[in-house]
Amino acid sequence: EDTYLLGTAYVQQKPQDPAVRTAMVQHQMEMSADQRKQLISKWQGEVWEDEQPTNPQLLNAMRNFRQGGTDLLPVLLKTATAPDYDPYALAILCKLAPDQARPLVIADIKRDQSLYLTKPRTHFSKPDGLDALPDQPISELTATFRQKLTERATDPSLLLPLIDRYGTSDLLPDVLRFYKSNAGNWECTVEDACIRFWIRCDPPAGLAALEHTLHSRQHTRCYVYLLENVFADRWSDLAQPVVVKVLDDPDPDVVLSAIKTLQKHGNQDSVESVISALERIHTTPPPPIPDEEAPEIQKAQQAELAKLLLRSSRWTYHPGQKDRLNNIAASPK
Repeated sequence: EDTYLLGTAYVQQKPQDPAVRTAMVQHQMEMSADQRKQLISKWQGEVWEDEQPTNPQLLNAMRNFRQGGTDLLPVLLKTATAPDYDPYALAILCKLAPDQARPLVIADIKRDQSLYLTKPRTHFSKPDGLDALPDQPISELTATFRQKLTERATDPSLLLPLIDRYGTSDLLPDVLRFYKSNAGNWECTVEDACIRFWIRCDPPAGLAALEHTLHSRQHTRCYVYLLENVFADRWSDLAQPVVVKVLDDPDPDVVLSAIKTLQKHGNQDSVESVISALERIHTTPPPPIPDEEAPEIQKAQQAELAKLLLRSSRWTYHPGQKDRLNNIAASPK
């Protein structure tokens, strides 16, 4: 039975049914204000015995609930605090009511043992919930971050992304001391966060460190996706010439990362350089590798990237440039 055809009476009686949650997320079922109020009331009172304390399906339904949103605050607050301390609920609360979520985030980061990071997570290197407040420094956390960097009792893959997001610039010497103690050997999450923070606090020096990291070719291969990760949601115009230079890199995966970064952030001046770089890696035979299918996969990725460039609303192309991109986009058969 199509979940969209579930009656509103059934929805009100069985809000915990996975089919109901699926219907709400996928079909955005229409409800009157009174029906919505009844359903939220049931959400507050239900015991979710069919799942673990962390309920991504329930919270996805909340996130996608069509009308308004502030009436979900009691449900979210109940789920994000004792006894559940649900990181998914905290993440939604940070978006919906950051002023109410902020004290919860600050208090948890200051704890010796997080009440949120102990919950099962789908992305183990990402501190779900705690990193969902607006991306700006929180001075109340400076002393805590400095202490945690010194004590090294917190997993760096969880701590450094939080410092990158909430750390004040006077933490830069502490972060650099920490980073340089194992430079080239950190896992990618730590590497990315340190470089991002460095660029935020001291753009010229941070971009120089970015270039050095790209050229160092660590065994971790973090350099392959470094540009995409560092500039995922931040950009500095000072970075454009640095990223454009990477288009000449011999590693096609690094070039693809540079192209994606410029497509997302770069200005019109980089268009010809991007197309030429994509043509170069597309026509250059790949080095011999054990996986016989890898070259075909690379060609397909390059073709998809050409299609993405053609759909770009940020850049304009003259007819010759469009033809070159269309040739790459149509190449895999």
